[in-house]
Amino acid sequence: MTTQGKRLIADPVIAWLLEPSEPSLQFRTLRELLDVPPDDPKVVASRQSIPGSQAVVRLLEKMHPEGYWLQTNPRTGRTVGEGVEYGSFATTHFYLAMGFTPLEELPHIWDENNPCLILIKRL
Repeated sequence: MTTQGKRLIADPVIAWLLEPSEPSLQFRTLRELLDVPPDDPKVVASRQSIPGSQAVVRLLEKMHPEGYWLQTNPRTGRTVGEGVEYGSFATTHFYLAMGFTPLEELPHIWDENNPCLILIKRL
């Protein structure tokens, strides 16, 4: 956003977005709203503090110890994800990181040790 675009956002809002308690918001505000260069010390510091932030730590605490998330379908109550072999290319991890959610496992399509995992994403 240009300096002219910044004027559209009130200073108290910018100050709130820059609070250090939310480094993800701080980083995105510096880069996307204020056009601060990526090598600026404030940008570097905010980006480096994202992995240790409360939001990220809470999210990672919900991860299965083996590095994946179990997903429970709210409609059926069925949990999927456990026992899925992710393989060396980690395609499933890529899709999970892109916001897809496991919907159903179909062991009869391939085999029980490597079931077909159907993933969905709201558009």
